[in-house]
Amino acid sequence: MSLSLRLGLWLALGLALLFILHGFVTERAPRAMTESYISTRLEHDAEWLVDGLDEHGHMSAAHIPAIFQRPNSGHYFALHRAAGVLHSASSTGDALPLPAEAGVSHGMWRDGEPLLLLRRDLPQGGALVVAESLSDLNAHLAEFRWRFLLISLGLFVFLLLAQFVLLRWVLRPVRDLARDGARLQQGELERLPEPAMRELQPLSHAFNAVLESQARRLARSRHALADLAHGLKTPLAALRQTLSPQSDPQALAAVARLEGIVQRELRHARWSAGSSSTRVMLDAAAELGALMQTMRLIHRERGLRFEWSAPQGVMWRMDREDLHELFGNLLDNAAKWAKSVVIMKVSRENALWRVRVEDDGAGTDIVTLNAKWTRGRRLDESTPGTGLGLAIVGEIVEAYEGELSFAASEVLGGLCACVSLPVSTSADV
Repeated sequence: MSLSLRLGLWLALGLALLFILHGFVTERAPRAMTESYISTRLEHDAEWLVDGLDEHGHMSAAHIPAIFQRPNSGHYFALHRAAGVLHSASSTGDALPLPAEAGVSHGMWRDGEPLLLLRRDLPQGGALVVAESLSDLNAHLAEFRWRFLLISLGLFVFLLLAQFVLLRWVLRPVRDLARDGARLQQGELERLPEPAMRELQPLSHAFNAVLESQARRLARSRHALADLAHGLKTPLAALRQTLSPQSDPQALAAVARLEGIVQRELRHARWSAGSSSTRVMLDAAAELGALMQTMRLIHRERGLRFEWSAPQGVMWRMDREDLHELFGNLLDNAAKWAKSVVIMKVSRENALWRVRVEDDGAGTDIVTLNAKWTRGRRLDESTPGTGLGLAIVGEIVEAYEGELSFAASEVLGGLCACVSLPVSTSADV
């Protein structure tokens, strides 16, 4: 899971919990405050009504407020005495519920009408119940609840979008660092630039320090191998001069093998040092066209026909020497076994560039040849006859994170060598 998605989920969860808690408090607070206000008003009404009682518990009609005399006004009282119960005119003769204890309580009346009731026990005996309908309050609270819910949902969506924009802005230096890392891998940069985010600067510095340390070690390795090669070239040259074509075949083979080992290790040193610094954007069509022309000149005595096709304007990020050595060896190997024609075709397939080199020769054992090119395995370059050129091809393809495979040519019937290179190492113009 990405850092952006993880932060977004946690922040969204926090927002959701905050809105739920806020809604819970906001839904209950208006009701609690309103019912507290109604309870205070019921206390005042009860005081007024009690003040209107005489010593016999009778209440003067002139002392009863008008709100209790209007039918279904929502304000009611009931006076419980030994002689009977006196109901307010607003209750239209329906008996109010009598709470079991003195104080404020909730109750239901006719047709489920909710009431807030106050019972007060009288000193001369009996009880006074004052009530107020909560129907209007519940209707207003329900409307408020729906409006609050809609506003809260809108605000929640707005905050989620704002959070997404904020995360994109905050994590932009991380994306820039990842993009610079990809450019560094492709050879467009030699070191990571310092990121704008202070927290990422130590990471960039540490990574650049590792790159510099590795570059120094590889440079020392290349210099040591170069010195070793120079040191061996002169003795090998002197040894070869002492040998004639009629000399011991084993001695000639040993010298040739030593020279091959020196050349191979020099190539390994160049590729292990990372040739990305020498990789430039090359016009693949132009370079391959020049290479095909060279092949025609080399094999003109045999009268071979070289045909090729490639999209125009295709740019590959490769070292020019690597490109010529890679496809030059494939074309030369195909020409050695071809009878009359060699075909090379370049095409784009999804995220890969495919380069097929086919000939009309006798072909070979495809299964055995592919088995030797499984990743991590190479042909034994020291064994005569295995083809040093194909060993070089395999090393270059592996250095560019590509793949090499062989198949029977469906067009010419000979061998088809296929090189696949990732598009990430190239760019279309």
